[in-house]
Amino acid sequence: MKSDFPIDNKPELRNCPFCGNEAYLIGLFVPYDDDEINEYQVGCEECGIHFNQSWEYDAIVDLWNGEYYKNEQKTEKEIY
Repeated sequence: MKSDFPIDNKPELRNCPFCGNEAYLIGLFVPYDDDEINEYQVGCEECGIHFNQSWEYDAIVDLWNGEYYKNEQKTEKEIY
């Protein structure tokens, strides 16, 4: 069974790109074999959309906020 934990110093999240409502970021303990892993979830309660990432939340926060795509475009411009 998953259980959640508090996240200190939460990053700022943009509103949901689909409906404009407030986004959330939660930390989850997920059972794994005889142990558990940390998993993070960012999403929107109104739409029900969410992304999960194990161990670190930076990647899903960047995806949610659109920073991942901005950084990818910069890298492509540098190549060409």
